[in-house]
Amino acid sequence: MPQATKTVSSYIRNYVSKLGEEMKYHETLTIAAVHIVNHFKAPTDCSSFESMLTAHPVLLSDFKSLLSCHYSQEVLQSNEARTQYILPDKLAFDAAAKL
Repeated sequence: MPQATKTVSSYIRNYVSKLGEEMKYHETLTIAAVHIVNHFKAPTDCSSFESMLTAHPVLLSDFKSLLSCHYSQEVLQSNEARTQYILPDKLAFDAAAKL
């Protein structure tokens, strides 16, 4: 998964840079999103990203709730979380996989 986080981070950084909106990039949200998507992808036989979203509509309809299982608003709203990856302050991602 380290390659996935690097790739997604790079794509998003390039996108916001082209828009001239570099301050909108959020490192913790980006890496957390990769972890959350991986959690739902891992146990499925989905052949595409679209089929995974169909199998797990919560990824589209209530991503904020999934994120709030792992992070407090205080952490997510911090400048530190915006510029560098902060580990979850509620539930670790590997712990969620064991539930």
